[in-house]
Amino acid sequence: EQTHMTDQTARCFFFDIDGTLVDLRQTWEATYNSLYHKHHGFSLTEPEMKSMFGPPEAECHANILRGRGLYTSERVDTLVSATETAMLSTLEPTNIEPLPGVIDALNDLHQRKATVACYTGNLEPIARAILRASSLDSYFEVLACADAKTISRDQILKKAVDMLTAKGKVF
Repeated sequence: EQTHMTDQTARCFFFDIDGTLVDLRQTWEATYNSLYHKHHGFSLTEPEMKSMFGPPEAECHANILRGRGLYTSERVDTLVSATETAMLSTLEPTNIEPLPGVIDALNDLHQRKATVACYTGNLEPIARAILRASSLDSYFEVLACADAKTISRDQILKKAVDMLTAKGKVF
């Protein structure tokens, strides 16, 4: 059963990308394992792989390297940069199918004049490539992303709120 919101409740909605709008888990897993094998000679364990989903890139890589006794800020920087390069080359020629119901939900929010924002732990070039490849980029008034030094998802949400506030959005 589908519920409909009233205009009074349609204010502002924040969406993540991976697992919310699209499912790229297999692509991310292959990329991460390839990078760790290439740069450090090992594949990620299942718990390590699971920890890679959600937090910003720098935080994920730092945690993995700390857990393996390999942490340096230079190694984190290298993996963040390599992740961006690998994902962009993987995503460039790809059309990505949004998860079921995503287009309908975004269209419904748009019709109700709701503010729709996207915040993600992905680096901005990767996030833009995913949204472009899935034809979802036009739905979001702002896109707040991690950068190479972001260490907390809360920083990204604050960035999204600040961007919307700067646009005069009230929520």
